[in-house]
Amino acid sequence: MDTDIQQFFENKTVFVTGGTGFLGKVLIEKILRSTKVRRIYVLLRPKSGHESIVERFNDILKSPLFEKLHKLRPKFPDHIQLMEGDCSRENLGLANDDYRTLIENVEVIMHCAATVRFNETLSLATEINVHGTADIIKMANKMKRLKSFVHVSTAFVNCTTIHCEEGFSKDKLSVTCEQLLNIKKSLSPEQFDSLTPTLIGKYPNTYTFTKAVSEEFIQTHAESLPICIFRPAIVFSTSEEPFAGWMDNIQGAAGLTYCILMGALRVVNTSYERRAPIVPVDYCANMMLAAAWYTALLDSSRFTKNPTIYNLTPEESNLMTWGRYITILLKHNLQMPYSKIMWYPMVKPISNNLLYRLMAILYQTIPAYIMDMICKLRGSKMSVVKLNGKISRLTNITRVFLKYDFTFDTANTRHLWKSMSSEDKKLFNFDMISLQWNVYLQNNAKGLRLFVAKEESSTIPAAKSSLKRSSYVYSLLFTSTSSQLPTALP
Repeated sequence: MDTDIQQFFENKTVFVTGGTGFLGKVLIEKILRSTKVRRIYVLLRPKSGHESIVERFNDILKSPLFEKLHKLRPKFPDHIQLMEGDCSRENLGLANDDYRTLIENVEVIMHCAATVRFNETLSLATEINVHGTADIIKMANKMKRLKSFVHVSTAFVNCTTIHCEEGFSKDKLSVTCEQLLNIKKSLSPEQFDSLTPTLIGKYPNTYTFTKAVSEEFIQTHAESLPICIFRPAIVFSTSEEPFAGWMDNIQGAAGLTYCILMGALRVVNTSYERRAPIVPVDYCANMMLAAAWYTALLDSSRFTKNPTIYNLTPEESNLMTWGRYITILLKHNLQMPYSKIMWYPMVKPISNNLLYRLMAILYQTIPAYIMDMICKLRGSKMSVVKLNGKISRLTNITRVFLKYDFTFDTANTRHLWKSMSSEDKKLFNFDMISLQWNVYLQNNAKGLRLFVAKEESSTIPAAKSSLKRSSYVYSLLFTSTSSQLPTALP
């Protein structure tokens, strides 16, 4: 017998934006594997000079992520209909017939589309994150069959304060959504981008700012819609589904992790005690489906115009700190190191800003120039200095999420979990209290090595030998810190 959530999605038509993104792909796979939807409309942006949207999506379906689905439901592509469009264009860039099809048929919206680059230009971030959201809200208001709408935001949308509540933050904005769009319309992209410091105010980057502006539009223009807002923290690899450890990008904190395990990043501006707000991507997909079901269930009895907001973050009783995170990953890295490490993998968390800058010069900048000289002597064109510059930019744009000890409200999320049946809790798990961090991070390390570094398990023996040689060199050069090396090498 199907569960409550499965019954809700049975024979439904679902519209997914951002279906080619990290979360979007996991969400589509989960919907098709665990429910009996009639159709999923997927908004897909064409790439200039590249393959068609059909070819592009078929390439995505070849990912290991979909292998289990191919075996269980070989005909699942029959339930997918691609819609060519672009969230940065008017009416999502949809053809008139496609726009009409969506209005007449869609019952559930999953709005995942966004640019998640923290240092994106304000003009482009506004086009995609703000204008795209405004357009899809306007479209949703025309949908007569709409039962539920889940908008994906970020747990850091309230990051101008240390404690992030499950509430709106429009009082912290310098402009409303409509004011921002009007300003953008009256200026060139260059002129608009020049106003970035003034417009974003206390927000650390254009990503969190535009997400907050989008939520302001939802609060003021979606009062008649069955809508909720889903705010995940830092989204990492899968925990369980369709298998543990899958990931396909190294943006944000995942990128920093990759650089650490490659020996390219050796100091970070944080402390061992700071919370690491990491959540598995499959938990995010599961919670979105649960939130869609519950939003439809409660819509007819809503007593407030404000949509419900759900934060998905680690719970206080099962926290992960950055110090523990680094320690566990480096421990697992001993058993499966990378073949082409730049240096012995180690990292120093430093909370003091001045000391961090000094140590970054000592441990990263100076060694980069030395290694560049060695590369030139060997006739190699590799530039470690340029690579170090890229890593420095990555650390700069992610520093706010590492430096401050954010706390989060999760009352609505806990209430949603308690409202689910035991069967749904098993099928759509997002319980951060029961997550086994050591197991999860071990699988995360495996996934990074296999899916991002593209290194098969057969390379591990040679990689261990390389790691051992690197550890001897490191010990000779940095005897004062050699005690920090693992006590036993494989």
